[in-house]
Amino acid sequence: MFLSVITLIYYVLKHEWRIYFLLVANFAFYYVSQSWYLIFLISSILINYGLCSLWLRSRNRYMIFSAVLYNVLLLAFFKYIPIILFGNSIPNDSIWTKLVLPIGISFFSFQAIGYVLDLYWKDGKKQASLCNFSLYMSFFPQLLAGPIARSKDFLPQIDKHKAFEYENVVSGARLILWGLFKKLVIANNLSPYTDAVFNNINMHYGLTFVIAMIAYTIQIYTDFSGYSDIAIGSAKTLGFTLMENFRIPFFAKSVTDFWRRWHISLSSWVRDYVNTPLQYKFRGKGVIGILIAAYITFLIIGVWHGAAWNFVAFGLIQGTAISYEVLSKDFRNRVWGYFPRFFGNILSNVLVFSFFSCCVILLRVSLSEAGMVLSKISFNPSGFYWGSKQLLIYAGIGTTIAWLVEFVKGDELLVDFIASRRICFRWAYYLGCTILILMIGSLNSENFIYFQF
Repeated sequence: MFLSVITLIYYVLKHEWRIYFLLVANFAFYYVSQSWYLIFLISSILINYGLCSLWLRSRNRYMIFSAVLYNVLLLAFFKYIPIILFGNSIPNDSIWTKLVLPIGISFFSFQAIGYVLDLYWKDGKKQASLCNFSLYMSFFPQLLAGPIARSKDFLPQIDKHKAFEYENVVSGARLILWGLFKKLVIANNLSPYTDAVFNNINMHYGLTFVIAMIAYTIQIYTDFSGYSDIAIGSAKTLGFTLMENFRIPFFAKSVTDFWRRWHISLSSWVRDYVNTPLQYKFRGKGVIGILIAAYITFLIIGVWHGAAWNFVAFGLIQGTAISYEVLSKDFRNRVWGYFPRFFGNILSNVLVFSFFSCCVILLRVSLSEAGMVLSKISFNPSGFYWGSKQLLIYAGIGTTIAWLVEFVKGDELLVDFIASRRICFRWAYYLGCTILILMIGSLNSENFIYFQF
């Protein structure tokens, strides 16, 4: 409803008034969701812009350093300092007991850092106006959980006159519908099962955990990619193009390939602002330098999710897998050469999915609990918990449909794939998704998983 009203008013207004209207809409949207935590978003906008402006005048690099440090400290204040100081036992009289993690803080902080570094590396040639920078930082479709926007891609779109285009609205609606299908039919129907298992680890056994890990992998993918589709589609209706965030990740043939397809806005962000500079710094160390850069990069990806050892372990395991693939590239190419291509592709897909399913529980439970889960899988595989069979069947139907769509379309964007089909296919898509959402979708108000990050 919010998007519909905003879109209608946006296209009625004159071009020069639209940016101010969107800014008000953005801040209203965040205030309704987060109340007075809007202060932190506004302060982030003003402080980052102010420090960048001071750097342009003085060319003092400490202004750039201060801007990056501010964003890191803002994240640390909410996500890391409480855990570092108190662990899981925060005193009742501590300020952190009265604070919660502002939704979207990891996303808009990374956007701010990206803008600051882009401005510095390009010698200030593309300093945005305060209004444009504010819109870039607070754009409501992707404010709460990404995709992480890039200033070089988003800012040039703001000043372009956007006449109402039927195809933009239709393309956006197609993506929104697909995102709702993945969230409501698949992720929400899997949630009761994964909650029942991972919230009661002592009550379950090996086979249950195997199914729960697979279910949670599918759940977190359909939940987060569903949100990304809704965000990208919402932006499209307003004439803005956001970065693709997922590209059939479970068809990846290696862990390296997987991270080119999973949470693309984050993985490409750390590639450009962390990994590439580190590889340049360590260029004299050869392969060792590449491995050091990989470990640091994925450690940052891990702790970006939160300040706990399970997130550290998640990042380090990904870094280890990437390092192995770098070191064994020639050997693996020779081994895969003995397999028929089709069989090798399927086997590599299964291996990557299995690896990530084992890793993804670290995004759900503590490190000690993850060890308990793996121990039960290895040494106590008996017993099986079904939960609600009806919900699992509903989720299975949705997963099968989603897998078939992704298999058929391949790397092609969903909106392009649907637009290129005949009208009968397009209406079958519209009606099929809508009917399944209404009939078997879990229409509750459950939050998206990545709101917690």
